[in-house]
Amino acid sequence: FLTVVLFLNGEFQVFAGNLSGPANNDSQTINLVLPENGGKFENELSDYTERRGYGVVNLTNGVTKEVGWSSKPQPDQENPQEFVYSFKDGKPALLDNVVIHGVKAKKGKFSSKEVEVLISTNGRDFSFVAGGELPRKGKYSITLDMNSVQAAYVKLVIKSGYNQKYWQLAEFVVNGTFADTNLPCLLYTSPSP
Repeated sequence: FLTVVLFLNGEFQVFAGNLSGPANNDSQTINLVLPENGGKFENELSDYTERRGYGVVNLTNGVTKEVGWSSKPQPDQENPQEFVYSFKDGKPALLDNVVIHGVKAKKGKFSSKEVEVLISTNGRDFSFVAGGELPRKGKYSITLDMNSVQAAYVKLVIKSGYNQKYWQLAEFVVNGTFADTNLPCLLYTSPSP
């Protein structure tokens, strides 16, 4: 037998014989954008809301029952609000799901409405993965399945809100596990002669 193992980091190894072994189940699902877990906000925004206590830091502070982040007054419908995050030490991760928490204050009057999640491996080229609409009443949050897609960056895009005065979000959660680039992603064993 001849076995070729292709790793996520692009390297490969060739072995004589058949390889088998236990899968690595030590991975723990965590909120990858939470600063305590190494999540890092990457893009620049106006400091307008930072000075008023509704800054972007509130999007990933682990508190889901607060106003959190607020846009500047009269956000531009033509230019969506975008938030780019990387994970601990720039490592890639496997994304399970994203939970976006709207704002319950004033019965969701200022909550964001249309949202999208995009991913990237390099922080420049982003691909759409999922999108949805936050409910104005009731649960106030949505969960978007990421299907274990691998990424090093995630972008939250807020495209609209329920009120043109402000758009607000309580919390942005990205659940996943760190990708181990030394685990094989493709294993091929030749048939016996």
